[in-house]
Amino acid sequence: MNYGKWFTLDLEASDLRHGINVFNYRGFKFYKKDAPKEFEKEEDGEQTTPEYPIFAVLNADGVHFCCHYALLSPSSKDEDSNNGKLPIYHQDNMILSLECSGNTHTSRDFHHRINEAFCTVYPRKNNPIEDGTGDAFFKQFKSQTLRGIGELEAEKGVTYSSLEVFRKQQIDENWDVTEYTHFVVRKLFLDFLYDFEHTDVFHNSPHYDTVYSRFHEDLLFDAIAKKAEYYYQKKLCENVFCNTKDRFEDKNYLLANLENYVYAEHHWVECILNPQSDKLFYDSNWIISTKKELDNVYTSVNSCADLLEKIQMLYDDSETKIIELKQIIKSSAEQAHAWYIHKYDLGGSLHVLFGDRSPVLWLCLCIPPLFPIARKLLSKRSAIRMVGTIEMFLPRMFAAIFAAWFSLFSFVDRYISVWQNPISHQNHTSGWITLGIFATLLLMFTFLYSEIKRKTKYTFEDHKTELSKSTSFEGTILRRVLSIFVIGFEYSAITSIFIYNTTKLGGNLIQIIFSILIVMFIGIFVQMIFDDKSVSESFNQ
Repeated sequence: MNYGKWFTLDLEASDLRHGINVFNYRGFKFYKKDAPKEFEKEEDGEQTTPEYPIFAVLNADGVHFCCHYALLSPSSKDEDSNNGKLPIYHQDNMILSLECSGNTHTSRDFHHRINEAFCTVYPRKNNPIEDGTGDAFFKQFKSQTLRGIGELEAEKGVTYSSLEVFRKQQIDENWDVTEYTHFVVRKLFLDFLYDFEHTDVFHNSPHYDTVYSRFHEDLLFDAIAKKAEYYYQKKLCENVFCNTKDRFEDKNYLLANLENYVYAEHHWVECILNPQSDKLFYDSNWIISTKKELDNVYTSVNSCADLLEKIQMLYDDSETKIIELKQIIKSSAEQAHAWYIHKYDLGGSLHVLFGDRSPVLWLCLCIPPLFPIARKLLSKRSAIRMVGTIEMFLPRMFAAIFAAWFSLFSFVDRYISVWQNPISHQNHTSGWITLGIFATLLLMFTFLYSEIKRKTKYTFEDHKTELSKSTSFEGTILRRVLSIFVIGFEYSAITSIFIYNTTKLGGNLIQIIFSILIVMFIGIFVQMIFDDKSVSESFNQ
């Protein structure tokens, strides 16, 4: 197939026998009638700017995007030397070059070029064109590009470059020229990516399979492609459900669109959860951060779980296809839930189950008996309602604290007996206990803070926003420390009450609080150091 949605094979410029393939970009068409009059003169067969000046060349190393245009010299001297004819100079301009050979050096350069494509300026300020033909060329380029953005879905349907997720703001004809110049190369890359993934136009190149394999072996390119595909399928599915919400006659059509959306979500979530993604996404302009991207998947009111819920209300949920899709959605949610737990982000787990992390949900989470009730009443995502049922209560932390109590029972028994001895110096003892409480709290806070900071180093996007790390990153770590501390204290207190009520162990309030904190600290510390696991992780990890 010679035609894609954005690119078409240029048979005249290509040399198929020697593997040279040129693909014209149809997102911009140059109209000679709108250029200066002199530009239309093609005397003696002299060529001017082609109809489609932007093109892509696919070779064994990658893909190159270029622009070819003609310049008419305004110099009268040149005109006189050419017998009254205005000479034409041809200009080739490299817009973007993506080469990926697989070695480390090339991979870094590949990432650099992809990230630059997101916000690089085109046309560049110091281009060789100042007036005349060149000025007319870029005026057309700007006008068509902006129109293509604003009316994209109406003319071509949904494509990658029409997705709002890749635009910082809504684009119209009054859009600031600075913002426009930063979007041009981004749009060109997204249009190429769409045809690269969804059409057969690039199959005309003998290098397609090689380039496709090398590009997708690169994690950054693969992540951008999967992100674009996820939001593309999400948009298509939303359009289908909006257009058919009152009838829903064609069940197969609905399920087919939902199936594509479910698989796109599954692949995108797997990509986000890749251990290498944290640092890679942190340095990329195309992707915000692992945490934010995962939040966006499950915060959306039109997530796969939400749309599946709508279908289940209308059709028999015993349908084989619905059961299959439910399992895929549940599998993705379980992976996302485990990732949040590993990062000590209990609020993220609430995103998965409820699409929200309101104070009410936090209260229910800190009071374990209330959480099953909240899940039953507030969660509408039946497909993933039971995800993380046990893990939300941090069973590994409870087991560590419970084991610590039994391990230190004789120690606590001995020293509480000493504290209660009337011969002992009570004032000195109380002072030491108070000091021990503050020291334990400080050590526990420092330990949890450093551990959480280490695991969440690259999961935030503060460097890409106006937020400072002191107000966002550090504040988030403190909240996570507090949540772990509250739940750990509850478990230690419950265990302590059980121990004190089932044994002859006695003690005053200060001694009990001190023993609770000591056992809590030792349980968390031993678990993290010797088992090399987060206390928030499940036993299955």
